[in-house]
Amino acid sequence: MKNKLLLVKNKMILMLFYCLRFFPVKKNKVVVESYDGRGYSDEGKAICDSLLKKKSNLDIVWLVRDTSMKAPFGIRYVKLNSIKGVYELVTAKIWMDNRRKLSYVRKRKEQFYIQEWHGGGPCLKYIEKDATALPAEYVAYARNDSKMADLMISGSKWRTNNIKSSFWYDGEIIECDLMKNEDNRSDCEICDEVFNFFDELGANDNILLYAPTFRADHDLSCYHMDFEAVRRALIDKYGGEWKIIVRLHPNIANLDGFMTYSESIINGSKYPGINDLIVASKFLVTDYSGCMFEGFRLKTKVVLYALDLEHYTSNERGLYFDIRNLPSPLCENMEQFISCIRNFDEDKYEEQRQNFVDEIGYCKEPGPEIIADRVLEAIEER
Repeated sequence: MKNKLLLVKNKMILMLFYCLRFFPVKKNKVVVESYDGRGYSDEGKAICDSLLKKKSNLDIVWLVRDTSMKAPFGIRYVKLNSIKGVYELVTAKIWMDNRRKLSYVRKRKEQFYIQEWHGGGPCLKYIEKDATALPAEYVAYARNDSKMADLMISGSKWRTNNIKSSFWYDGEIIECDLMKNEDNRSDCEICDEVFNFFDELGANDNILLYAPTFRADHDLSCYHMDFEAVRRALIDKYGGEWKIIVRLHPNIANLDGFMTYSESIINGSKYPGINDLIVASKFLVTDYSGCMFEGFRLKTKVVLYALDLEHYTSNERGLYFDIRNLPSPLCENMEQFISCIRNFDEDKYEEQRQNFVDEIGYCKEPGPEIIADRVLEAIEER
């Protein structure tokens, strides 16, 4: 029944796309979506911040699930998948998104679509054409999304090659760095934003970010962690006060009732952008999530905590990298993890991290300015 209702809803939205095409495209309108309506965050935020500095007469619309959130100055929030939301898409000159648009979305020939694809870094798990077990429905709308895209953004040489070989796409690719890299964390605007967002954080707190990925079978036992034991190990090793922010994958964030939060164990799933959390954290702990690569790039200490390694690697889709040969230590149980924290070799990690980053070929060009300029060019192109 649920699938039938979803199919009916998608068909109705598709009809809206065609019915609303009688309205003209507005050259100064930009419509942005980030992670299926999460809010003003990540790559789109960086580009829009730059656009707002360059040109004040743009009408920038963000499609969000929760319109009760306060929109930043110069940004309009509109409900995702509402009639008004579809109208904004149909009449916008520029689209930007970092995930695939669903199959009912139809672009007009006057429009220009920028696909950001999660900032353009590497990923651990096979994706797109390489992931042979993807549902046929996803493949269909991924192909449609690539066909609509006028520009894809790559944050590394690795991702550029991946786009060319696996994304059913042969159009324009711009290599640039869309994500801010705050090397000096003692004077860090992003850190200030994170600390101001969470009431539980004090000015002198250190953060360990725990950000595991989801499992196709929705198993929750793999997320078990003795958070207090981790905090004690961090205090013994580094001193000071430590807080743990738990950031669940969007696919399981609505199940966070299985987590127990406190003043020291903080629910970070509502924070708009994970990269900000990585910048503000001293440690990033994950399992198979692609956020590990942002941790490497952003010079955060990364530890892999994978309780179900054998099961996951044999049952999930294939991996681009040998997880045992990544720069981060790999722990398969709590005892190993606590030992890793207490004996973390920072010099060894930094050497391995830098070698890996060099191999991936991360881009250093300031992406938000480059893409903002490309947006303004596209507005005048056709």
